Amino acid sequence: MFPEIKTIVYASDLGQHTRPVFRHAIALAQKFEAKIVVVHVMEPLGVSAQAIIDSYLPEGSYAELHDEGFAKTRELMKERVENACEEELGVSAEESHLIDGIEVVEGFPAQVILELAEKRGAQ
Repeated sequence: MFPEIKTIVYASDLGQHTRPVFRHAIALAQKFEAKIVVVHVMEPLGVSAQAIIDSYLPEGSYAELHDEGFAKTRELMKERVENACEEELGVSAEESHLIDGIEVVEGFPAQVILELAEKRGAQ
């Protein structure tokens, strides 16, 4: 007997070869009538990198750049998911009813992905 699959976590590193994996996630979601949660994890800066940035940027600039980077990455993720749904399914992500969220979070990828899968009850 196959396990019941209702939620799939699709983690993307935004690499150029991620489409085949997303295509597979779509196929699984369609087969099992499941939802896909898309996630991209941005690793935090190390202590040395943070010290270098702090020494070159005016106070408060890093936080602004950080937030801007997250916003741009969220938009890129939304754009990629939308394009993939339109090209693979012929409908928008919303019309497909397969996408149950796009998350861009900061942390260590393996830890964040596992926590998200547990939080969302992913199989």
